[in-house]
This record gives sequence, structure tokens and C-alpha cells, in this order.
Amino acid sequence: MLTDKAVKAAAARDKTYKIADRQGLFLHVSPKAHKTWRYKYRFDGKEQALGLGTYPDVSLAAAREARDDARKILRSGRDPRVDKARRKLIGGRDERQTFEAVARDWYEQQLPRWKPVHANDVITSLERDVFPHIGTLELGEIDEPVLLAVLRKVEERGAIETARRLKQRVGSVFVYARGLGIKADNPAVAVGAALKPVPPAKRYPALIKVDGVRQLVHDVDSAGASPVTRLAARVLALTAQRPGMVRRMTWEQLSGIDWKDASASSPVALWTIPADEMKLELHLRDDEAFEHCVPLAPEAV
Repeated sequence: MLTDKAVKAAAARDKTYKIADRQGLFLHVSPKAHKTWRYKYRFDGKEQALGLGTYPDVSLAAAREARDDARKILRSGRDPRVDKARRKLIGGRDERQTFEAVARDWYEQQLPRWKPVHANDVITSLERDVFPHIGTLELGEIDEPVLLAVLRKVEERGAIETARRLKQRVGSVFVYARGLGIKADNPAVAVGAALKPVPPAKRYPALIKVDGVRQLVHDVDSAGASPVTRLAARVLALTAQRPGMVRRMTWEQLSGIDWKDASASSPVALWTIPADEMKLELHLRDDEAFEHCVPLAPEAV
């Protein structure tokens, strides 16, 4: 068995030689007195050698610790050499990360796809309802009963839809983790069946007769709202666009209109809604190909 004194005193020879420590650890000494640590083992019936660093950068104690780590990997059924190469490839990332660490990484990766309002809603909901309970747990420690207990707390305050959205977000974090090589079952897959159903939304009968539509328009025009609000409601009915788009309409978005006689029919009267106003992923909102063109009837103009 080697000692610190023996390692330091190992002198160069004409050819590279090795000095055994124990449990497969060797010190290799080159003709130029370059000393390296290697762990010798067998995997899948073949002899292998794993480099553990150079002396004196890696001391005898550190080399033994590295050998012990390699032996643990070997006992788990993995090749220490392959494991070392894999960790180097993925940047030495710690695969035993907490849920919060992985979730925040997932969140950062999604930001380019989300509007700021949605991104804020996602991270706020996780920070409020999830991280305080399971943020410090490793993913493999979070099973169905644990996740269900977290979501039950959200349901208890009456936020049924929020609980289901959180289930989806937690599930997305687990899918993302799988892509990183973190092996953990996704508890969100089965938990959905144990959550309370979302209460049915109150539905109003559709207006399918002309008289009903005419009455609705009349009622809006007769409402005690401001003239701008009443006109905006009329544009809404004539264009079938979202209220937010009508609200954010600008003069620059209108084209093909003869403002000297705006009531005259014009086949080229258009309202062009920019792509960044549409419900698109962020990387598509600068592409003019996704602009939305709405023909305008004389009544809308």
C-alpha cells in the first residue's frame, strides 16, 4: 500500500512503471517523472483503466476517494469510464437537482416563447403554491401522493382551475428533466384523475336569429356607456375580432379608406392587425407573414 512519502519519492526510470496501492488504484510514473493516477477494474468481462488525475494536483487521499467513487458507480452496473465521459459532455451538471432548480431552468428555457404576462403568471404560481412545499425535494422524491397533497391545498381555497394548471406545469418540468437525463417518474400523469373537476362554465344561448342580433345591437347602442364604448361594441360586432384588438386599434393599422367619404364602399378597406398582437409564440410575432387582415364594411369605417 502506498504512502505519501512513497508517492513523493517515486523516481523516473527508463520506462514507465506503476506502483500498486490497493483495490485497483495505481500510480504510473513516466521516464520524465510525470506521475498519474489510474484505477484498474473489469467491466462486462473486459479490463479497463480510468484516469484519476496527476500528482501532486491529485493527492494520494484524493485519488483513493476518486477510486471509491468509481467503485460505487461500478457496483451500480455502470462503467466508470463512460460515466466520466458523460458527465464531461453534459458539463458536469449535477443530476440530483431539486425540483425548484430544475423548474427555474425549465422556466428560463420557455421565456422566449411566452408573453411577459403569461411568464409572470407561471413563475408566480410556482413560487406561491409549489416551491414552498416541494421545492427542496429531488425529483425522484416527488411521487403522486406528494404532488396531490400540494394541489389539494390549492383546491381548498377554491382555485380548482389553478390546481389543474399547476399540475400541467409540474408535469412539464418532469418532462424537461427527463430530457436532461434526470430519471424520475412523472407524478402529474396520474394525479389529474384525483383532482376535483372544473365546475362547468355558465353558458349563454347563442343568438341565431336576425331579430335577436338586431335587438342586442340596439340594446348596446341604447346603453348608458360612453359613445366610444358603444362604437367599439359596434366595431366588435362588424369585425368579429377580440375585444383587446379592437381596444388597441390604431390609425396606422387602417388602410384603403377614402377619409373624404368614409361612408363610401371600398373593396380595399382593411384593418391590418400586427403579428405581435396575435396569440402567437414570441418568435413569430416579428414576422409580417402572421399579420391578420380584416376587410372593413362601410358600416365599420
